Amino acid sequence: MTGSVTRYLDRRLRCAAGLLPFIASLLCGCDRGHTAGASKGAPSGSVQGPLPRTGSAAPSLSAPAPALPVGTPLLVFGKETGFMKTEEGLVYRNAVRECPSSLPRAVKCKGQAKQIKDTCHTDAECGKKPNGYCDRKDGAPTCFCSYGCRKDSECGKGEVCLCGDPVGTCVASTCRPDSCATGRCATYNDGCEYQPFSCLERPGRATCSF
Repeated sequence: MTGSVTRYLDRRLRCAAGLLPFIASLLCGCDRGHTAGASKGAPSGSVQGPLPRTGSAAPSLSAPAPALPVGTPLLVFGKETGFMKTEEGLVYRNAVRECPSSLPRAVKCKGQAKQIKDTCHTDAECGKKPNGYCDRKDGAPTCFCSYGCRKDSECGKGEVCLCGDPVGTCVASTCRPDSCATGRCATYNDGCEYQPFSCLERPGRATCSF
């Protein structure tokens, strides 16, 4: 009886030993398959499908505004005044500076109208206000006193001191250098005098004459 049991157990052990390589191959095959499948799949945490489209502004098709002509420095007595003047005659301010002055001058003013008496002959006679001078201003036939400026504070409200010879002149202004949506805050001479500063792209016509 004992011998039979021993032989039975021995056969079972040999049978189990023969199955071990088969079981091991199955286990290795499943592991390789699992690893291969994982390598072919998407990595953990990745997002499948196309990337979401981000919003972006459509490119502007409008043509850029043409550049405004750049002037050259407006010099008075060889000194820069902070004003620029284009070839067309448009005058605009580039920087705020005190205007130069040649007053008082040694020259004497002489009128051209014999029937009208001159009110002055020299700058020294024009002392009621600062920056006074005697001249036939704007082509007038007689000499009279005029009063200029060297800085904006010497002008009235809403006026700009425009540098010139022999001294600056107060000119009305309806704009500031940074207030124009188009053009520049500028002035021009209409043939008689400088027009008020306003937003301009080009000067007006010189329609005034004496």
